Amino acid sequence: MSNILIIADKPDPRIILSDLLKKQLADCTVTAAASSEGMEKAKSELPDMIFLGKDISESDMTELCTRLKNDLVTRHIPLIVLTDSAADTQSRFKALSLGVTAFLTEPADEAELTALVHAMLRIRTAEAALRKRTYDLDKRIREMNCLYSIPEVSDQQSLSPEELIQGIVELIPSAFQYPGVTAARAIVKGQEFRTKNFKNTEGSRRRDIILGNRSAGFLEVVYLEEKPESDEGPFQNEEIILLNAIADRLGKIIERKQSRKKLIKLNRSLRMLSACNKALAYAAVETEFIEDICRIVVEEGKYRMSWVGFCGQDKDKSVRPAAQWGYEENYLNSLNLSWADNERGQGPTGTAIRTRKVCVVQHILTDPRFELWRTDAIRQGYASSASVPLCCEGECIGALSIYAAESNAFNADEVNLLTELAGDLAQGITALRMKAERRRSQEALLASESRYKILFDNACDAIFVHNSEGRILNVNRIACRRLGYAREDLLKMHLKDIHIPEDFEYVSEQFRVRGSQSRIVFETSHVCRDRRIIPIEISTAAIEYEGKPAILSFARDISERKLAEQEKAGLQDQLRQSQKMEAIGTLAGGIAHDFNNILFPIIGYTEMSMDRVPRDSSEHNWLEQVLKGANRAADLVRQILAFSRKTKHERKAIQIQPVIKEVLKLLRSSLPGSIEIRQKIDSRVSRVMADPTQIYQIIMNLCTNAYHAMRKDGGVLEVILSESDDEDRVILSVRDTGQGIDPINMEKIFDPYFTTKEPGEGTGLGLSVAKGIVEDYGGRVTVESELGKGTVFHIYFPRIQQLKDDKTDSLYRQPAAGGSNERILFVDDDSSVAFMAKEMLTTLGYHVTVYTQSEEAFEAFQKAPSDFDMVISDSNMPKLSGICLAEKVMKCRPDIPVVLCTGFSDAGIDEKAKSIGIREIIMKPVTRSLLAETIRKVMDSVREHIHQSS
Repeated sequence: MSNILIIADKPDPRIILSDLLKKQLADCTVTAAASSEGMEKAKSELPDMIFLGKDISESDMTELCTRLKNDLVTRHIPLIVLTDSAADTQSRFKALSLGVTAFLTEPADEAELTALVHAMLRIRTAEAALRKRTYDLDKRIREMNCLYSIPEVSDQQSLSPEELIQGIVELIPSAFQYPGVTAARAIVKGQEFRTKNFKNTEGSRRRDIILGNRSAGFLEVVYLEEKPESDEGPFQNEEIILLNAIADRLGKIIERKQSRKKLIKLNRSLRMLSACNKALAYAAVETEFIEDICRIVVEEGKYRMSWVGFCGQDKDKSVRPAAQWGYEENYLNSLNLSWADNERGQGPTGTAIRTRKVCVVQHILTDPRFELWRTDAIRQGYASSASVPLCCEGECIGALSIYAAESNAFNADEVNLLTELAGDLAQGITALRMKAERRRSQEALLASESRYKILFDNACDAIFVHNSEGRILNVNRIACRRLGYAREDLLKMHLKDIHIPEDFEYVSEQFRVRGSQSRIVFETSHVCRDRRIIPIEISTAAIEYEGKPAILSFARDISERKLAEQEKAGLQDQLRQSQKMEAIGTLAGGIAHDFNNILFPIIGYTEMSMDRVPRDSSEHNWLEQVLKGANRAADLVRQILAFSRKTKHERKAIQIQPVIKEVLKLLRSSLPGSIEIRQKIDSRVSRVMADPTQIYQIIMNLCTNAYHAMRKDGGVLEVILSESDDEDRVILSVRDTGQGIDPINMEKIFDPYFTTKEPGEGTGLGLSVAKGIVEDYGGRVTVESELGKGTVFHIYFPRIQQLKDDKTDSLYRQPAAGGSNERILFVDDDSSVAFMAKEMLTTLGYHVTVYTQSEEAFEAFQKAPSDFDMVISDSNMPKLSGICLAEKVMKCRPDIPVVLCTGFSDAGIDEKAKSIGIREIIMKPVTRSLLAETIRKVMDSVREHIHQSS
């Protein structure tokens, strides 16, 4: 029968705890006393344990504990302090320092109280027996210091059971008669603890270590050397008694350590459960609640890590981590867990969810269920784990997984508490989800009503609710703003009041015939209060409004769409015009190539003929006129190519005067007689840095626009070229006396594709392109216009320093240098060009071989590549082009110089030619002097390169 003393100043706590103890412990005798009588009562009753009430003041508590622990009669009685949940850690530390054994939180849990009393009784009984045995043994072998050292080791609370056993084993040799040759070891639950010098010998003595009435191992002492046997054998009776006593005490110490550890863990688990229940009571948000539970499990339960995972309903049955706390370092992201019955579902978490049973792994290092995750778990410092399913109302929603830093961390009591915790957690999550769902439903309803009002009033379209007769029942803000009426006014109106009368019959017919359909769309117009007409697209749907059938109509303003459709039609016209211009450009390129081939022999034969007649003869003058006409034809071809974008733009210092005159000459033949052309061109105007073809294009665009402005009534087209010393500019002005430009359009005239001409008469790109070219030169464009009087455009070009005039009186020039019988392979598919070139180059002193088929020319070159010093080839030839021929001959002989002749310049051809090593590119028709200079330049360059290489 156990005897328990309750010391408390107030009677109520004494009565409550006394009744509870008597209820839970049938063979228990309970007495009570106030703190002032406590010491005397304890000495007279000598109870098995004392409960100290929380109502005792701090000073009385300190005095009472000190007296109880200092008195030899009461010092071994366990003291249990009753506390509330608000007791802080500092107060507990102070109580422990006074000798308090344990704490019990009020109101006391029956199970916790029962477990605590039983544990204290076991400890009390064990310590009493141990003290008695120690006392008896001390009387017999007082000289042996070992038994005095063992308590010093066992009283060190910081030592683990393993460190305690090792410390006691190391004390044993010094207590025996031959300590220098004595060794000892203990085997406890398969784990060995030994002195450094231990080895198996015949002279040994063992004693079982008893834990809970069962042998848990043995304690063994050996003599390392053979000793003379006495009557008692190699071990004295006192040594045998000492060994038995040490083994018994070791067992009791281990039991006490384990009991204390179990009690600490139990108290820790109970605190953890209490804190979790408190968190549940105040929980509002699921994620915060789950994370708070994980935190409490780690901080109160002293575990290494805790996490909650929810079971997914996807095809892989994955487990999704929802919250965690503790030492994790990205561990959860690498798990890839499943609760399916497959390889990744055999871990403790997946097993717990699938089976709905607690899954405990006491040894992560060896348990096969942790095989896939063992390496990462050990790296995180996890030694054991427990996974508890989260089940509520027959449904498993996930699992609570806990990791400990030591093996065998989860006993049956702890697993039961964790199961209880998981049940509370699952119920809490379910309750929070139901609460959140109700809140979401309410918020969704309010949001739906708010969205309806916001969408209705802030929609981009006008919205009308009306009945089948056309009476308006409701409108939104945009309808009021667009039509110019107040909402109250519109609610008194009929649909016919906002439609064009001739359209309303159509609208009514749409509603009448198609009103039963779920949705109809048609176009009509609205009439605003200020009588403006707005084109609209109406989309309707049959609805119920205030309990009656109604029609919901969305009226979209399609003014911009109508404008866009018009613009699209204009762009399509412009596209067709652009395609037509592209076709014209392609045609122009083909014509230019053929025409240049025609001009080439004309110019060539003319120049050679002029060599054979006296310079002062009439025939020479006639031939010079032929040459001049051929050159004008060549310039005309270049202008056509420039207009059709078939030549590359290359800036150089030019005089604008000849370009203006050429344009005006061309316009005179194409403009009607009702338009007079005037020109004021200052011949002293400086040169500008520009591309002649682009200047030609600018002047032609401006003059063409002037013509379109005057073609109806005629007028004067005037072109003026002057120079401004103030601005250091050359000024080109194009003036017309046409209808002028509407001020509304003045800001748009330079926009791409803007045009006021009839469809098919212009692309809208002329002024935009001209402005872009001029600004690229560093100049600017201005315009002055007055309706009914005309328009003038001023182009300002930056002028450059005047260059020396290089004009000559005659187009005929003798070649500066001839050949030295070098061998030239000349290839052109036009026979007239080929044979004229042969005659021309022969007169210049070259040996020429001519081919009109490029493939034949390559075959001849391939047979004897060293027979030629240069290759001159046309670029545009059938089967094998000039570029391809050049590549082949240079592959056959890399050092052969190649010159390319072309009927028109193309950036792609020029770049390709340079990249493969063609030395020069000359434009047809080429004069004899230019051809001679080019050949000489290339030959001299090759000769110089050879000289430098040698």
